[in-house]
Amino acid sequence: MTIGGESVKVHSMHIDFNKDGKLYISGRKLGTWKYDDNKILANSEMQLDIINGNNKILKITDENLVLENDENGIQKFKRASLPYGQEYKNEVVGEYLFVKVLEKNKDVNIGNTTVNFKNNGTLYFQSMFFGEWRYDNETKKINIITIEEKDGFNGESEIVKSGSELILKTEKEAKLFFEKLNFEEISKNNKASGLEGKWKIDISFNEMVFEGAVEEASEEAVEEVSEEAVEEVSEEVVEEEANGESVVEESQEISNEEVYESEESQDNIETNYLSLKASNIYTYGQENETSSGLWISKKEEMMFYIVGRYVPFSGANNIIEINEKRLIFTDKHGNKYTAIKVNEKAD
Repeated sequence: MTIGGESVKVHSMHIDFNKDGKLYISGRKLGTWKYDDNKILANSEMQLDIINGNNKILKITDENLVLENDENGIQKFKRASLPYGQEYKNEVVGEYLFVKVLEKNKDVNIGNTTVNFKNNGTLYFQSMFFGEWRYDNETKKINIITIEEKDGFNGESEIVKSGSELILKTEKEAKLFFEKLNFEEISKNNKASGLEGKWKIDISFNEMVFEGAVEEASEEAVEEVSEEAVEEVSEEVVEEEANGESVVEESQEISNEEVYESEESQDNIETNYLSLKASNIYTYGQENETSSGLWISKKEEMMFYIVGRYVPFSGANNIIEINEKRLIFTDKHGNKYTAIKVNEKAD
């Protein structure tokens, strides 16, 4: 049976009949499935009652899947992944850090999300399905079809460079820069960075800087890349990597001052904790540290990445000073932060 591990989609919802018998809907594990005598037995925990229970396979091709559900009748799906056995084996395949966009000689740093060009032709931002990609072996170009038709990633892109670094040039002449993730190397670099541990950061809301202008520049550079999709996929990482249900609150870009001169400013200080763990996972927030994601150290470049959202300094951060007790850094907007180490090891 060739359906295992392949992906199909219905309306704006993406369904993955994973090889491990788990049922993923738009990137979230929401049930299980198994194949038995030309039937799919599905147990969807929520959102997809149309295939719950027994489904007879009426048709399966390289393009389509037609099921007849005992309770809900005929359901039709269009395949999003490559047919089973036709997976890509080129240098584009892999998981990357989305580093920056260059358009009209303007750099827009990203650094707060990962992009996965899976070998079955599906495209994920963080762990959420974002679209499909197809590789043309003759032209050495890739065509991206996202779930949002007007998304700036849609269309054909030239592969300027591939390998450890992927550079794509879009039809609008924007260059997209990706750095392939080598988790063994990330672990090695993080361990040697001196950043591992639990850090206390006082945030001053009196010096709040809004992120909107930077986000608008980023959207313009990639011709209005779907912000809603990126926010959704980043939230998924928060939920999955926190090892439990997470409470996620929206936050805005703010600056942190090392010294506060008045009692009035003290009233607007919020204490947060950043735990940089040996597992390459960070957690951030108040005592419960509700946000989580991946952190990456670039010791030689004196910088580190916080890959996720709901953190005021998500993305690329430049280190100004670091010692055993204190870390001073600036985020991609130029906001300055002072972190005090409270524990050598993160919980």
